[in-house]
Amino acid sequence: MMETDFQTLEFIRIRKVLDIRSPADAEDQPEARVLIANSIGSAGLRISKRELCRKLLGILLDETCPKLARRVRLVHTNEGAPRLMEFNRSSGISVSLSHSGDDLMAAICRNAHIGIDLEKHAPRRRSAEIASYLGWDADDGNKPDFLARWTLWEASAKCLESSVLMSENPGFKALDGKLESGQLGACGAWQGLTGRTAEMLSYSVALFSEPPCRLELSTPEFQALHPWKHDSA
Repeated sequence: MMETDFQTLEFIRIRKVLDIRSPADAEDQPEARVLIANSIGSAGLRISKRELCRKLLGILLDETCPKLARRVRLVHTNEGAPRLMEFNRSSGISVSLSHSGDDLMAAICRNAHIGIDLEKHAPRRRSAEIASYLGWDADDGNKPDFLARWTLWEASAKCLESSVLMSENPGFKALDGKLESGQLGACGAWQGLTGRTAEMLSYSVALFSEPPCRLELSTPEFQALHPWKHDSA
């Protein structure tokens, strides 16, 4: 069961909410919700960032689909991808987690696959090496938009539950260069979002749904969230 104790909640501060849904709002349409949070002050808990991400997912489930939250458990595949134990890839429910330093990100999606990634802006000694490995110009590792592309690469790989070292990344290939910061964009069955927060974090979200459909993005306040209309009982 996904549980979040009060002590942990004291150290998790929600910074941003991303709501992605079809304007049709039908039960069979994709719908996703993403939380970006900060965990400064959590060192005294002696709890790993991975476990804090699990706690953030618990908060997300409580706010999004409370009926589902009461009966699911989180496991990880052999590749390290998070999955709700009661659901497989074809069930229509997927989750994704990411963290960078004290910052956390969690997502849940229904009727589509989702992947997310979060990276704090900081000097990276291996940026040029990573860019070269991915087949990008080595100088790309020093460019301001490197983290936007790298987080999109990781989010797209996670969406497929694949390794970030995959040689071919169809989601990234479909979306790279087609997204404007802070706006949801689409290419075929892939939809994606890249952005940057005031706390100097770059993040990306990648979704894959067939058949393709039009989705819209909103950024409500956390306090104004309501459970999904089509909560899974």
